[in-house]
Amino acid sequence: MLVLRTAQMVALEDAMRQRFEENLSLHLAATYGRPCDSEMRALVRRGVAKAEQYGIISDCGIEAMLEWIIGEGEHFDTDPERPMVLEILNDPALPEPAKLRALADCHPWRAPELPELVENPT
Repeated sequence: MLVLRTAQMVALEDAMRQRFEENLSLHLAATYGRPCDSEMRALVRRGVAKAEQYGIISDCGIEAMLEWIIGEGEHFDTDPERPMVLEILNDPALPEPAKLRALADCHPWRAPELPELVENPT
């Protein structure tokens, strides 16, 4: 029987987290045409911590948060012009998937897009 001690579990979790953060740094750098340097890695670490603060812990959820951070700014969640973002993220009744869906569906920090004008053939 294999027995893992607490220290071993902590070391394993740390290694997995570092690998995840490194892979995410590489992915985001390639996606957004930025260098994968210490600045990108630090942004990813801060983004992971921010996501976890709101109960977002899945790989996909953390990646979504970091994409919003890169696209909208590191403090998009606390911008007073975007109060709905913080309301969604802090809502204890919403599980992670619902929070992400609500943010993705309503884009509360953007003006609504205008419908395309289509010429009516008469």
